[in-house]
Amino acid sequence: MKSKWYLIFTKPNCEKRVVAQLTKRKIENFSPLNRIVKYDRNKKRISLKPLFPSFVFVYISDVEIGKIRKIGGVINFIYWLGKPVIIPEDVIEKLLYFTTKYNNLSLFKIDINTCGIVELIIDHPFESNANNGMIPIKNSTHKLMIPTLGYVVMAQQEKTIAEVFSFKNVEMAM
Repeated sequence: MKSKWYLIFTKPNCEKRVVAQLTKRKIENFSPLNRIVKYDRNKKRISLKPLFPSFVFVYISDVEIGKIRKIGGVINFIYWLGKPVIIPEDVIEKLLYFTTKYNNLSLFKIDINTCGIVELIIDHPFESNANNGMIPIKNSTHKLMIPTLGYVVMAQQEKTIAEVFSFKNVEMAM
């Protein structure tokens, strides 16, 4: 049997416990974490929270579905049209990339589109005016659209002073 990615629903605030039990049983799983960066009295604090509360992705074959339901903290699989939802590989890969690269992610619901394509969209302010020597003042917005799950994940990429100055030097050299 070939393994596929499924989405399971957990009890509230039990994602970490379910992930620990799945890992202990050597079942491949993925719970995307949102790194929330806060500054408190000149100290940078990072807290990890689940990006999708009460959801965990598991990579199993159809035979192992019964084993997952017996794990403490698991309520059930997420179903669509009477069958457990199968998550495409590219969704997991792009979620892994997006959650490792960006901090302070925001999650927004959209309409579900079962045949939609997972897209990564980057919006750069003043991009059309970049040839005129204008430097982006605002942060750039990165969006990961996941129509099969019905979500858009957004991140604001902050520019450092070094990046702004290196952008200006590249433009002046041209």
